[in-house]
Amino acid sequence: MNKNILLTTALLSLLAVSCAPKATTIQSDDTEPLTTQGSKVLKMSLGQDTVRLSELVKSIAIIPLQTTDESLINQIQTVKYDDGMFFVFDYMGKSILKFDRNGEFKGRVGNRGRGRGEYFAPTLMSIDPKNRTILLIDNTESLLKYSYEGEFLSSTDFKMSAHTFEVTDDFYIFYTGKTVNFKPGYEDYWGAELMIMDRNNTDSIRRYIPVDKELYPIGEGHTYISEGLTLSPSSDSYTLHYNFTDYIFSIDRKTGDVKVKYTVDYGKDGYNDDLASMEAMEALRYIQANEDKVGWTHGVVETDDLFFFCFYGNKFEQIYFNDKKSGKVLRGPFLPDILNRYRFNGVIDSRTIYGYLTDKTSLGDNLREFKGKVNGLERLDSVNDADNPILVIYHF
Repeated sequence: MNKNILLTTALLSLLAVSCAPKATTIQSDDTEPLTTQGSKVLKMSLGQDTVRLSELVKSIAIIPLQTTDESLINQIQTVKYDDGMFFVFDYMGKSILKFDRNGEFKGRVGNRGRGRGEYFAPTLMSIDPKNRTILLIDNTESLLKYSYEGEFLSSTDFKMSAHTFEVTDDFYIFYTGKTVNFKPGYEDYWGAELMIMDRNNTDSIRRYIPVDKELYPIGEGHTYISEGLTLSPSSDSYTLHYNFTDYIFSIDRKTGDVKVKYTVDYGKDGYNDDLASMEAMEALRYIQANEDKVGWTHGVVETDDLFFFCFYGNKFEQIYFNDKKSGKVLRGPFLPDILNRYRFNGVIDSRTIYGYLTDKTSLGDNLREFKGKVNGLERLDSVNDADNPILVIYHF
């Protein structure tokens, strides 16, 4: 594949088109500054040796989600995993569907409507593994709770608008990605923000805005750049990355404290301009015009065992991969090889990560060359392009 096409495809794959949800105002005057002091500096430069996905993973499982009239998915916004079950939030279909680890459809959670226990315009979904509950924010006004079995439990007033919703034992975590506007001369945008909310006192909110941009009210429809895996969990914290920044943050699960954990330093080889100040297409053109430079940290994943992220240089996507348990560190041009495209959406355990692909073309023509590492190949023969997305489970 042409390297320019590869870069363009990879960048545009992070673009998610969304209509802006209804504006809500959260009264908070305690915006907390963040500092890079004490963060671990990771020095990056252009790598030489190609790092192949087939060399990183021990196995990959291909799991087509069962497609029936009842289980058909329009557009996945969120996929959560717990206790052998995938919970899929279909944003366009306004529904929550359950699939087991084999991809078999196990039913829907709740129903759309205006009655008790029903939702009208769900915007965010998360799960609470400790209490085995599904949490759904409806119309940015209500928080609905359901059991894993789909039983309606409660509804409370809850005004919130965000892009990502995570739940810990003590906190609700809301993340809003950087908005990019394509309108010429339109400079106002909804900037990146992280909010940590006490579950027992939802008036207690800590706000973090770690990019030097102001927040603006949500107005017309917008396009924002969203990473496939915004928050990745380990046993004691979440790792968070804001698009177009070179800082990687951690959120303490028990205290909700936020700090800059890593600073990615590209040194003299790094981009001279601030990508965060650019529109998406402008940033793409800048990257293509500066192939001798490196930068744009993205695709950050951290668990107890693994830590890796991607960046660009020499027209190629590069990867920094650190197996914390073995001490093995790799860096260089990244070749998906098993797949044409890869995407991480969640974590099953410290060495197992999952994502989804919308059609078979992302799997690659040479997939069958890796029979020893790929499970479920025989299931692809009956999959059509109009069928549900395909889950991919990566075990490292």
